[in-house]
Amino acid sequence: MAASKESTTTTASRCTPKTAQVKHIFEGTGYRLLKGIGVCESIVSAPFTVGGYDWYIRYCPDGDDGYEDYASIFLVLMIETTTKVRVLYDFRLLIPDTGVSSSVRAASYMFSVECPTTATADFMKRSELEASFVRDVRFVIECDLTVILGASVSKSVSTGRPYADGEAVDRPGSKLRAALVMVFRT
Repeated sequence: MAASKESTTTTASRCTPKTAQVKHIFEGTGYRLLKGIGVCESIVSAPFTVGGYDWYIRYCPDGDDGYEDYASIFLVLMIETTTKVRVLYDFRLLIPDTGVSSSVRAASYMFSVECPTTATADFMKRSELEASFVRDVRFVIECDLTVILGASVSKSVSTGRPYADGEAVDRPGSKLRAALVMVFRT
């Protein structure tokens, strides 16, 4: 005797992250005048807002402690917050000959009151930066920043039919299949 397949009703829900995204462009001119300001000394971008938080880019042309042969770059959260702020960031440099930017450092980071800044002391060898990305004493840093604001979960909904092993599950919001079945049955 063949075993009967038991069926159960299927429900589904969906989790969707809420994000805010910005691309901030930080242009440095007079590069020869900026370099030589000293290790750990920096220039900063104008503040920009993403996800309700204020940020700025801190650029050290002569590097950070222990990274004197590098240019260092940092993303800084300007205000102290009691909550943690999770971000995805991508520091890019504009290639002057093509006008296209190239990703140098992409990562995720959790900002907090204890950690209000990223640490990218070894951003790029200064000699490579000067050879490839500085033209006519100008360089351009792009920062693509995504702030994760949380996630929303849709209400659990019934797919409206039983589910048995081996059957496909209708997904929430996908009414096309059911509508086509109804059309062809009539």
